[in-house]
Amino acid sequence: MKAVRGLFITLEGGEGVGKSTQLGWLQNKLTRAGWPVQVSREPGGSELGSKLRQIVLRDAMTPKAELLIYLADRIQHAEEKLLPWLRQKQIVLCDRFVDSCEVYQGISRGLGQPLVRRLHRLLLPPALWPGLTVLFDMPPEEGLKRACLRVGENDRLESENLNFHRTVRQGFLAQAEREPGRIKIVNALGSVKEVNSRLWETVQPCLQAWERDG
Repeated sequence: MKAVRGLFITLEGGEGVGKSTQLGWLQNKLTRAGWPVQVSREPGGSELGSKLRQIVLRDAMTPKAELLIYLADRIQHAEEKLLPWLRQKQIVLCDRFVDSCEVYQGISRGLGQPLVRRLHRLLLPPALWPGLTVLFDMPPEEGLKRACLRVGENDRLESENLNFHRTVRQGFLAQAEREPGRIKIVNALGSVKEVNSRLWETVQPCLQAWERDG
């Protein structure tokens, strides 16, 4: 297998924290600076994934079925896009990845974080792991308020009760505590520009280290 040479950065957080906005800003900043950048999201990063996204975000299902759909989406996404990109010297930005499954299905749905990670370790190539995960954090009350302002109907996850979203937040913070070297917390409260600045302060050292070591 061809070695992974790229830098894989994932963006995580609860509903309404501004991941998509920040991903677009970071992509533009890196592109303007001359960095080679690819962007994607989960679920829905592949053609098959787009169909699975509609199912998993709309249709009622059991937690185990939900997890397996996310896994199918991720396996296809990895083979079709992520690995080919990362085998080149590119920066790959992804809106959600394994941490979301470990938190939403493993912790909030009660399937167990160790089980979810074990399945990912079995089914995904070992090299396909983020070099940096940026966790955008804010109280779920504020995030849900922002999510409600978006155009369109709330999806199935956004429509969960407040206790579910509080568990999601605590799950992400627990992930960051377990893996402080990879997962960096960015305060998502404040203006877009303020969060832009915090994000760049978090990403820049990782970029410098990647460029130096590459």
